[in-house]
Amino acid sequence: MSSVFCEPCQTEDLSSPASKWCTNCEEALCVECERSHRKSKASRNHVLVDLLSAKSLPKVKVQECLSHEEQKLDLFCIDHDELCCRLCMTENHRTCAKVVPVDLVAKDVKSSTMVVHVLEHADDLVNCLGNILVKVEKESKEIDRQGKEISEQVSTYKKHIIDLLDEAEQSVQSKIEEICTKQRRNVTDIQEQALDQKTKIESYLTNLQALSSTDSNEQTFLFAHYLKSLLSETDSLIESKRLNFLSQILSFETNKDILSSENILGEIGSTIKSNEINVPRHGAQASGSVTDNSTKDIVKKLEFTSRLELTGSGNEQIRGIAVSKTGNIVLCDHKSYYVLLFSADGRYLDKCNVKRKPWNIVILDDLNHAVVSLTGNINIASLVSVCGHLQFIDINTMTSLREIKLDFVPLGLALAGNQILAGTWNQIYILSANGVCVGSAKTNRSRCPVTYIAPKMSSSVDDLYYSTSDFLLLSSKIYGNTMQSFPFVSGRPRGIALDDHGYIYLATMEGQLLRISSEGKLCDILIEGVEGYGNLWAISFSYDYKKLFVVTENGSSVSVFELK
Repeated sequence: MSSVFCEPCQTEDLSSPASKWCTNCEEALCVECERSHRKSKASRNHVLVDLLSAKSLPKVKVQECLSHEEQKLDLFCIDHDELCCRLCMTENHRTCAKVVPVDLVAKDVKSSTMVVHVLEHADDLVNCLGNILVKVEKESKEIDRQGKEISEQVSTYKKHIIDLLDEAEQSVQSKIEEICTKQRRNVTDIQEQALDQKTKIESYLTNLQALSSTDSNEQTFLFAHYLKSLLSETDSLIESKRLNFLSQILSFETNKDILSSENILGEIGSTIKSNEINVPRHGAQASGSVTDNSTKDIVKKLEFTSRLELTGSGNEQIRGIAVSKTGNIVLCDHKSYYVLLFSADGRYLDKCNVKRKPWNIVILDDLNHAVVSLTGNINIASLVSVCGHLQFIDINTMTSLREIKLDFVPLGLALAGNQILAGTWNQIYILSANGVCVGSAKTNRSRCPVTYIAPKMSSSVDDLYYSTSDFLLLSSKIYGNTMQSFPFVSGRPRGIALDDHGYIYLATMEGQLLRISSEGKLCDILIEGVEGYGNLWAISFSYDYKKLFVVTENGSSVSVFELK
């Protein structure tokens, strides 16, 4: 250890041998500097370890802010569950109620549920990835076994025919090899990805456990938070189906009528089946409502039929959708400032350019007009004390009519009789059909904007459901000024709609479409997050409730489903 010198002394061109390592400052200290370090008010609570012990600790490279050079991540926003520096706090967390120093929130971290859940989550993911590797290995052997078995069948059958069939045999063998090679390549790719992720997590898990055995609470907290992000990435990798593979089942059908067939030896068949991997859940992710089976005779399932052919570059951000009596579909593209019109059979018809970013839309069928909520260029997190607008559009001509300025930024929109409901930060406003405010009510989610609304009765504003961004679905009696939450499942709510039986359909950011009873019980999951539709946003039924339109792939696509 004689080659390690005191870093503070080196700033004065001195070469003092170091004996301690400060895990907070991440620098080596000599005996004198150690003594000063322990005396200073700013550093007296820092954790100092022997240099030999320091070498066995993992290096935590998460202390410097990636957004602000030379700024330390010494604060933690409990509201957003993220580390931040002083500049981050000023720019992005000024309105957050719970921003505390890291050393305070890291106190007793080793016995906290966060670290326990991270360790459990990491262990479960290692087991999950190990399960994938076992299945991949088994599949590889099965590919070889089936290939060998089919080859033997072909060779046996070949003995019953004349030498002229040699060329046909070679063709069949080539087909077998082609199928097996392609499938083997697929599972090998999965194997490599799964092994790589498993190795990474095991390494990070070992490091976190090593930190947990020291007195460095802050380092343990920082590393656990960093590991939590990596585990989330692995969750996404598994849920995106990139670690799923399709199993191959080969078969060989002999051709009895040799002389009359071009495929003299027969044909190679391949049947595939899915191998789904379930991601383990912990904490809030694992919670859920009691399942309600009362929908057995209502709707069995959704059947995907088509996608609307959007006309943009593929970077659309569809956030609002509505369907007219005639079946036309109207979309709000939040990114391009366009309101798009499609026919009932999914053909693009026209578009209308608006001055500000459109979020949601409702249709006044009697007038064939649409009302669009405009958010402008602001971030949803800064809706307080900002003005917004409503834009009226003639759907027949797709031209802008009047624009109304509001004292709030409207997001979620819904119709209740001849009134418009508009959701914003901590409020739901009631507007006349002309856009004049006639009432409002506060929600009980003080830090969450109301992004989507669905009245319980189409003609009344008394009871309604609305979704926010804070993991809750709520019901309200708006004129009574009470907001009552009811039991709900995990996920970040997005679009919401009611069918003709009063069941709630809720899209989530995690890619699930849930059907929920009016009592708040989960009936079933119509779309699973692993089915490849990505993040879901707005949803809307057709006028006859036979079709459901779902904004998928984080707003870049609209999928059409039939209700069976």
